Amino acid sequence: MKRYSYSLFANRINLSLQNIFLKTGLISCLLFTIAGTTKAQQLDSILSIAETNFPQEKVYLQTDKNTYAGGETVWFKAYLTADNVATPYSKTLYAELITDKGAVLQRRTMPVILSGASSDFILPDSLADTRLYIRAYTAWMLNFDSSLLYVKPLYVIPKKAVAKKSVAPVYSITFFPEGGDLLENVESVIAFKATNQEGIPVPVKGDILNNNNKKIGSFSPSHDGMGTFMLQPVPGETYKAVWKDKAGKPHETALPLSKKDGVVIHTSTIDGKLYYTITRTDGASDVNRKFTVIAQSHQRMQYAAVINLTQKNTVTAPMPSDSIPDGILQITVFNALTQPVAERLVFVNSNYSFITDLHMAEQNMNKRARSVLQIDVGGNILSNLSVAVTDADLNPVGKNEDNIYSNLLLSSDLKGYVYNPAYYFSSDDDSVKQHLDLVMMTNGWRRFTWEKMLTNQWPVVKYQPENNLSIQGKVVGLSRTILHDRSLTAILKTKVGQP
Repeated sequence: MKRYSYSLFANRINLSLQNIFLKTGLISCLLFTIAGTTKAQQLDSILSIAETNFPQEKVYLQTDKNTYAGGETVWFKAYLTADNVATPYSKTLYAELITDKGAVLQRRTMPVILSGASSDFILPDSLADTRLYIRAYTAWMLNFDSSLLYVKPLYVIPKKAVAKKSVAPVYSITFFPEGGDLLENVESVIAFKATNQEGIPVPVKGDILNNNNKKIGSFSPSHDGMGTFMLQPVPGETYKAVWKDKAGKPHETALPLSKKDGVVIHTSTIDGKLYYTITRTDGASDVNRKFTVIAQSHQRMQYAAVINLTQKNTVTAPMPSDSIPDGILQITVFNALTQPVAERLVFVNSNYSFITDLHMAEQNMNKRARSVLQIDVGGNILSNLSVAVTDADLNPVGKNEDNIYSNLLLSSDLKGYVYNPAYYFSSDDDSVKQHLDLVMMTNGWRRFTWEKMLTNQWPVVKYQPENNLSIQGKVVGLSRTILHDRSLTAILKTKVGQP
């Protein structure tokens, strides 16, 4: 079996904001340039600080396979990016083989060349653990949340059968109002996700009841334990979900409480165009009548708009997305006090992939004979590729294995576990896009929070990006006359005696 993955990172695209008048069926709203508004200038300056002083690096590892036996070698190729392009910052990458309890078994230090690095781990002949992990990072990445470090699971086949402990399943369901909050008398979309204790999706179905135990709706998942339903909260009412898990056991889960004052955001895609709707409550306070909408990706402002809902309570407008880089777009609504009051994540897919041609240039099935695989990349694309050739019977390819697209563009930016992330990049069908939007609604943004940035709570930089590997030391035992203005050659021996 031939299995391969590749990386291509699109050139950086900056979106220039222009003055645009958008007319919808509800209200006209004026979009403005960043330079024309103080609040937008403030928010753009904050993003500029984040982009300039705290660029975000990402790591992805391709291993030759996912399942190993004791004594085998884990070969891997790493790709290091920042802003979906080859990183210009770190030139040294670290990888650690760790247990599920965090104990480090082996560590590797690698130079980064053309955004790539490679190495291996040799597994001990006898392993008690059936699951290990590779953790990969740069020194610069240690300045940020440890959850942003790359972690890849490895499965180890035990030499002796290991009795599995029987663990009673625990099922739960979480509800996510679109935009963050439910508002009284405002109809909203509520997404939900049902999983077991390991984050694996489970099928559930149930009803929505008010505080008088009157059924007002029902729900069931449309994909991998996720789905949506509509709810318009009535003042004074509370709501709960009465549902049954896959074993038929009944459960009750309270829905979030609704607010009297606030704003919600709803997004939709119509004929391939992205639209957003802002709706406030009828009796909204003055601070919740004028809003600034900011959309950012890669710590750069991609879109800005002023929304004046003084006279009306809702507006719908398109958001140009053709020039926005691939990946997650974070749309945040700020009130008149520049407080973030609603947020929605959407996935932008312009054209993240390219076509390759893989064929066998030279095939020889004799033992230890040479075979040649050729990968052709069209155009003048500079590529950094890796290929893993494995036994198809011993290492079948999973249908939705994590890949370089799903990791760098999706799961690395989201809080929470994303089940089968590669599925969302398997097709351009509308159904797959709708399922991906469910992921956007049921997982939070993990890279930064506006609340901290607005109050200047920046990460403390303890580690600078490292250049190429170097060794420093002192030469002793030679006179200054011999060493003066002379070049020296050093030979370094490792512990095993190999130079």
